Amino acid sequence: MLFTRRDFLYASRSARRTPVLTCVVVLAVAASVAQIVHSLDSSQVETPETIWDDLERNAEQMRSLAGIILFMAGIAVALAITGVYAVLSFAVSQRTREFGIQMVLGATRPGILRSVLLRGTRQIAVGLLFGMAMAEPAAWGLTLFLKKTPQPLKSFDPSVYAISALVLCVVG
Repeated sequence: MLFTRRDFLYASRSARRTPVLTCVVVLAVAASVAQIVHSLDSSQVETPETIWDDLERNAEQMRSLAGIILFMAGIAVALAITGVYAVLSFAVSQRTREFGIQMVLGATRPGILRSVLLRGTRQIAVGLLFGMAMAEPAAWGLTLFLKKTPQPLKSFDPSVYAISALVLCVVG
């Protein structure tokens, strides 16, 4: 349970001097309001709840949403890993004849490996630069779209960009 469940109520400054009396008055008013609502529309279901119950329900929804987002982010990272591997594998397979010619001319395995890693690092760096250049306008547009939500989105968070770039560099 995220919140402690205790019933509480907002009391004005004048009512704070007599909290017990205020609670009794509020319960009596709540009962009379429920009777009035029932007399107007008997199909209404009376479900009183505390603010803590509402906060707990909203927190559970946020936890579920966070789990879904985390799962989708994991899928995105797996796709990025697969994409980087596929591009580098394709580039190496296209250069096999070149590697053969270099070995005949005296190149060593570490030299060829160094050239493959250098080319891969260059491709990853270019991809990161273009990706970040395209991500910032997209994040800005999403910020404008989600500006009036209860959880506003910050368009530029350098730590998120740095962590994303680091993960893709390590994977590459």
